[in-house]
Amino acid sequence: MNIARYAALLTVATLVVATVLGCNEKPTFDTATQYSAESLAKELVLRVEKSASAPKRQGKAAPQVKEEPKVSQETATKEAGHHADAQSVDDIVADIVWKAGTIKTAPKAETVSKIVTLISNENGLKPGDKQEITTKLEQQAAK
Repeated sequence: MNIARYAALLTVATLVVATVLGCNEKPTFDTATQYSAESLAKELVLRVEKSASAPKRQGKAAPQVKEEPKVSQETATKEAGHHADAQSVDDIVADIVWKAGTIKTAPKAETVSKIVTLISNENGLKPGDKQEITTKLEQQAAK
């Protein structure tokens, strides 16, 4: 009976020590791997399709929303990091270009160029939408 008791205490002690030693480490994450041209192109297509399929309000009054203080685009971008709630194609493209600029393994212009190529080869978008998106991508990247 004593052997089982010692084995149980040893197991509990081992778990406590392992837990205490393992809790102090913070996981490391390489932010350069967060985005790629391919993932950004897919995100762009999905978000544009989602915004295009979102039901439009027709004939209804807009809900009364409390006006928030105006913040410049540059300040908002720095504070929020990117436009998570972007709904218009312009906002979505600006967000994707911003994310392309966070990739440290390639220049932003090169990443945007790859995104333009991937969007041009995308079958899920209408030709007019492809042209609009690629033009806006190139304009945003030039800024």
